Amino acid sequence: MTKRTGNFNDSRRGAVLAVAMVSLLLISAIVGHQAVRVVRELRQQRIETIRLQTEKLAEAGLSYARRKLQQDAAWKGGNWIVPAEILTTPESAQVSVRIESGRITVHAHLPTGTGPGCRITRSGT
Repeated sequence: MTKRTGNFNDSRRGAVLAVAMVSLLLISAIVGHQAVRVVRELRQQRIETIRLQTEKLAEAGLSYARRKLQQDAAWKGGNWIVPAEILTTPESAQVSVRIESGRITVHAHLPTGTGPGCRITRSGT
């Protein structure tokens, strides 16, 4: 009769440990990938929100300029800062309206800070 030593149990525990480590590594990789994906989606959603708000600001500036010109044909435009409290962004926006030769040009920029933002120009009569 041969006597067993602890080698069988040790190798079995080692195999279980290796499987557990590989499993943890795979789970960590999946969680990390999902976290990166969520951050990327949130960033893209913020960019899209800023673009849509800037578009709406430019359209509103064009509508305002048309109404203002109906009231005062000598009006030449102006600049406005739209406070962040009105928008759903942490920074304010700027809208500029210029009238040249009967043509309205509106520039909307959100945010007004030095960071990346969105600039949209609309023109009309």
